Amino acid sequence: MMGTQRLIAELSLLAEKFSPESDDLHEVHFRVIEMMNQLRAMGASVPEDLIRFERELTDEVDKGGRADETGTDQSKKRGESR
Repeated sequence: MMGTQRLIAELSLLAEKFSPESDDLHEVHFRVIEMMNQLRAMGASVPEDLIRFERELTDEVDKGGRADETGTDQSKKRGESR
């Protein structure tokens, strides 16, 4: 498990470089959720800007079709088009 400061630094870097048009949206979302959960499990104080980034990223993924834990786009599974 990564240290608190390293997780926060990596999340901050992801937030700075993130673009909603990225082909890796679901992968970035999964990684952010994973790292935020690690921080919370360690009892770390999570900066508000990272909490906001997590929310905004989740909203963006929800608008475009949510990926499940395997990375499969659920809208395609249901036969929906984008």
